[in-house]
Amino acid sequence: MSDNREENKVDNVDMEEGEMDLQMDPDGEGDNDQDPEEPDEENEGEDDVPVYVEKDFVAQLPYESEFKEQNLKEVEDLSVKNTRKTITVRVSRRRCEFHSDKFLLNDREPTEAPVEIKPKKITSLIKKKMVLDIGLQAARTMKTFQSQTTHNRKVNLSVQYDPTDFISSNLDIDKNNAEQMSKMETFFEKVAPRIEEALQSNELINVFQDDFEMLGDRKTKSEKMANQSSEPLPFSDIDHGKNKSASCIAFHPTKPHILALSLLENISFDDRAEISGKSYDSSILVLNFADHHIMLTHVLHTTIEVTTISFHPDHPNLLFGGCLSGQVTVWDFTDETTKVISEDDMDAEDAGGAREQEDDGQDKATQSVTELKPAAMSVVDLSHRAHVSDLKFVPRGIKVDRKKPSGDNITHFISISEDGNVIIWDSRDVFKDARRKFAGEVIWKPTISFTLFSLDGNGEQGLSKILFLRNKEETCFYAASDEGDLIHVDWSKRPTGKEENESQKVEFMTSRESQRNYRPVLALEQSPFFDELIMTVHDFNFCIWNINLPDYSDPIFTSSYTFGAYNTCGVWSPTRAGVIFISKTNGIDVWDFLDQSHKPSMSLASVSSVITYITFQEYKQQDGSQYLAFGEENDGTIFLYNVPPNLKNPQGDEKKNVRQFWDKFWQREIEKCFFQKERREIRLEEKEAQEEKEAEEEMMREQERQNNDEEAEMQKELEEEDEYQLMKLQCQLEFGAITQEQYDKVLEERKKNKEF
Repeated sequence: MSDNREENKVDNVDMEEGEMDLQMDPDGEGDNDQDPEEPDEENEGEDDVPVYVEKDFVAQLPYESEFKEQNLKEVEDLSVKNTRKTITVRVSRRRCEFHSDKFLLNDREPTEAPVEIKPKKITSLIKKKMVLDIGLQAARTMKTFQSQTTHNRKVNLSVQYDPTDFISSNLDIDKNNAEQMSKMETFFEKVAPRIEEALQSNELINVFQDDFEMLGDRKTKSEKMANQSSEPLPFSDIDHGKNKSASCIAFHPTKPHILALSLLENISFDDRAEISGKSYDSSILVLNFADHHIMLTHVLHTTIEVTTISFHPDHPNLLFGGCLSGQVTVWDFTDETTKVISEDDMDAEDAGGAREQEDDGQDKATQSVTELKPAAMSVVDLSHRAHVSDLKFVPRGIKVDRKKPSGDNITHFISISEDGNVIIWDSRDVFKDARRKFAGEVIWKPTISFTLFSLDGNGEQGLSKILFLRNKEETCFYAASDEGDLIHVDWSKRPTGKEENESQKVEFMTSRESQRNYRPVLALEQSPFFDELIMTVHDFNFCIWNINLPDYSDPIFTSSYTFGAYNTCGVWSPTRAGVIFISKTNGIDVWDFLDQSHKPSMSLASVSSVITYITFQEYKQQDGSQYLAFGEENDGTIFLYNVPPNLKNPQGDEKKNVRQFWDKFWQREIEKCFFQKERREIRLEEKEAQEEKEAEEEMMREQERQNNDEEAEMQKELEEEDEYQLMKLQCQLEFGAITQEQYDKVLEERKKNKEF
C-alpha cells in the first residue's frame, strides 16, 4: 500500500512539472532542445527522476447501432399523428332545463331535526409545509421624537362679586313695570290651552301606531333601512287555487282595494300536451284587501285557463282576459244573467226564511262571494293559434276604425301571441247593450288582424309583451319578441308592391336585436318619470333602452347576471325615479341607482316558492300607502306588500339626480359601444388580412410540397430505370450476349455519368 501511494505522488509531481515545462516553452523552442525521451547528460546518474511523455488525446466515439435508422422508421410508422386541425366542441344544457328540479323550502325551528356532524381527522388531506430557513423580526422599528406640553402651576385665587345681578333687576321689573307684567299674562293666557292639549294628547298615545307613518311624506334623505320593510300580507284559496300558479294580477282602476288574480294549472309541458284540447274548470279570483285583510268577493269561472287579464279603463265593470287557447273573453260584474247560482242558493230560495236565520251565524266573507261566468268569448277560428301572451288597451286619442270612431273614449285593445298575429278587438261589441241585441251567444270578431314576419326571413315573429308609450297618439307600439328582441310596430303601414311580381308582405316593424337570447322577454315597462327609457327583463339580467337614439340600437344599461336564480318579472317604482323592482325565483331584488348600479341595493320578500308575477297599484291611496302585489307558483298564493317609506318617498332632487346619472351614463355607454364597434371592424380587417396571408403561405407551401413530390417521383423512376438497365446487363453477361470487358466498360461509363 505504501508503494502505491509513493507512485501516485511521483505521478502527480511528473504532471506538475510537465505542465510547467509546457507553460514555459509552449512553442517547443528554448534552451533545452533535447528529446524528452533521451536522458540529460547532467541527470545520467539519477535513475529515479521521472520523465514527462506527451501523448495525443483520443476521444471516445459513442456507440452507433447499424439498425438505428430501421428502428426509427418502424417507430415512426407505428406512431399515430394528427393529419388535420382539431375540432372544438362545446356541450351545454338547454336554457329551459335550468332549475328544472323544484325545491320547497320551509322555515324550521333550530330545535327541529338537529344533525350532529362529528369532526373526523383525515391525515391524508394534511400537507406539511417544507422547512424554510428565513429570518423574521416581530418587533416594531424604533423612532426618536420629542413632545412639549404647557404646564400650568396651581395658584390660589379668589372671586368677589356684587349681588346686583339679573334677579334683583327682574324683581324691580315685577314691582315697578306693569306693562311687562300685562304682556306676560297675555302670553300665558294664549299658550296655556295649547300646553294643556299637548299634555292630554301625550297621555292618549296610540301604542299600535307605526312610527314611520308619523313621519308623513317629508322628502328627506334616509339611510339604508332594510329592516323597515313590513311583512307581506298573504292570501290563498284551497278550493280554487290548489296546485295552481298565479299568471297575472290586475288592480281595479277606480276602487282602491280591489284586485283580480288569474290562475294556471301548475303542470309540466308534457302533461299539458296530453290534456290539450280538453275543457276543464278554471277560475279568476277577485279580492278585496280593505282593512288590511284580504277577502274573496268574486269567482269568475271559465272552461279555458286565462294567461293575462286587464280591467277596462273607462268601464271598470268589465274584465278582459286572454286564454290559453288563443281566444279572448270578458266578464261583466253588473250583468245579473251571468251569475252562477249554486245548489245551496237554490235550496235557500226554496226554504225561504228558515235559511236566513242559519246564515246569520256564518262568516260574512262566505256569504258575499259571487260567481260569474263569461259574458262573451271570441270565435276560435278568428283568434290566435297560440296562447295570448299579453293584452293592452289602445290609449285615448288613437284612431283605429274609421267606420266606428272612438272619439275621446277607450274602446279597442290589442292582443298578441307567439304565433305572430296581432289582433285589435273592439270592446263595444261586448257591452251589455250590444249583447242584448243577440238572442243567442255574441259572435265576437276582430276589427284588425295582421301577421308579423321575422326580418331575417325565418317565418313568423312571435311576441311576448306589448307596450304603448304615454302622450303619443300614434298607431304604433313597442313589443318584445319571443327571442329577446325589442321591436317597434306600426300597424298603419300598407303593402308598397304595385306590380304582381312584387311581394305583398308589409314590414310593420323595426327590430333591435342586440339582446337576442332566444327566450321570451319577461317584462316590458316604460319609466314613469322618463318617457324615453324602456326596461326589458330577461331570464338572467335586465336592460334599459333609450328610444330617442335612432342610430344606437344597443341598451344603455345592462345589469349584472344573476346566479342561483333567474328572473321572472320586473317593474319601475311609480314614486321613485331611480328604483326598480326585479322579481326572481327566490325573492325580489331592489335596484336603487342613487345608491349603486352594479348590484341590487337590497332584497325583499324571501318566499318559499317561485314568484311568477309582480305589479304595482297605480291608484293612489288616501293614506299614502303604496301596494306591491306578487303571486307564487304553488297553490295560487298572492302576497300584498306595503312598500316602506325608504322605497316609496323620493329623496330630495331624486329625479334631477337620476336624469343627470342617465345622461352621463348613456353618453359614456354610447362612446364605449361605438369604440368597440370601430375596434371590432379593425380587428375583422386585420383578421381577414391575416387569413389571406396565411392562405398565400399555405398555397406556397403546398406548391413547394407538390414540386418536391414530383422531383422525388422522377428520381425514383430514374433509380428504377437504372436498376433495370443494370439487371439487363447482368442478364446479357450471364447468357453471353456481351463480354466481361464490355460489361466493365459499360459500368465505368455509368459511374462517370453519375459522378458528373
